[in-house]
Amino acid sequence: RERALALAEERLRLATEGAQAGTWYWDLASGTQEWSDLCRHLLALPPDGKPGFEHFRAVLHPDDRERVDRLIKAAVEQGASYKAEYRVVLPDGATRWIGAFGKVVSNPDGSPQGMGGVLLDITARKEAESRLAERAREVESLNRQLDRRAVDAETANRAKEALLRNVSHELRTPLNQIVGCAELLLRDAR
Repeated sequence: RERALALAEERLRLATEGAQAGTWYWDLASGTQEWSDLCRHLLALPPDGKPGFEHFRAVLHPDDRERVDRLIKAAVEQGASYKAEYRVVLPDGATRWIGAFGKVVSNPDGSPQGMGGVLLDITARKEAESRLAERAREVESLNRQLDRRAVDAETANRAKEALLRNVSHELRTPLNQIVGCAELLLRDAR
């Protein structure tokens, strides 16, 4: 059993290192939290000591705190999975996007005992999504400009056609009289 347990732990370690996933566990009864070294790095938590929930909340971007609190509360109350994407503010003021995935562990009576899971750095993905969203807004803006220009071109084309009809009419009326007079003169000249 010890060998099987050691093998399972080694495989888990390899998987989390390969995925660059930090692991965490939160004992809901005592409030203590355990953070892997990678989690501490991702969240910019102190490398020593036992940072708790307030340390975690302190590094969250202010705009994300309430939403993350609601997601955690809902997961604990429902004994459900936890999934969140949020920003953390690093000591230098930069932000990092984190993907958090976890699950509530329940006591035999069904009450929540703790939560555990992994954290991933999703900054590159969020930046790519942001660039794609910006490109989509640019394309939408260009499409609106093209639509306006198409409407303007159609309006100009209708105005040109109306002008040509009017000019044609204005020219035909006197020309018809001139042609008629010329035909009379030619007929009289014969």
